[in-house]
Amino acid sequence: LAEFVSHPSGELCYLTRGSITYVISGVVVPDPTRAQLLAMRPGDVVLIEPPRSKTDQFGEIHCPFPSSVPFRLDPNSAGHILRQQDLDRPCRGSARSEQPLFADEHGRPYTHAVMDTLLNHMLTYCFGSNSRHSWHSMRIGLATALKAANVPDDVIQMICRWMNPESLRAYARHGQSLHINSVDQAEH
Repeated sequence: LAEFVSHPSGELCYLTRGSITYVISGVVVPDPTRAQLLAMRPGDVVLIEPPRSKTDQFGEIHCPFPSSVPFRLDPNSAGHILRQQDLDRPCRGSARSEQPLFADEHGRPYTHAVMDTLLNHMLTYCFGSNSRHSWHSMRIGLATALKAANVPDDVIQMICRWMNPESLRAYARHGQSLHINSVDQAEH
């Protein structure tokens, strides 16, 4: 959550438009023109460089390893949505390093309260009003899904940006279906 919202100190610790770099036809493009964005095709990639965080205050541990998001023509895919944001609300040059990647209608970063409210509304809509999930549980869910997909532990640790392998033991859980399948197999 801290990577999406304003910090009480005013320090810039959230993702900005400058956190995004495109790889278009094999060429790294940190500040794309409209024509370059429109030229994107499946196979191109959007790189998202993580900001400094409480677990990486100086940007030395996780920041050299951006997340890679494939560009797809599917308008619901993350790569397509990020490109569309740059097409709909162009941000060029040095302004990219200050403009929040996720911003309100005034271009300001969201607050914790706003993001918590949005999550609560989304979960209530999807699952009813008794949901007890948080933004942190989304990361746990990602780690669990990666583990179920047989992603190696060190890669899960890098994707979730955990400094300590102990985090994997606490958060990369086996899903309920694995337990059910295991019990079924043991029963037979």
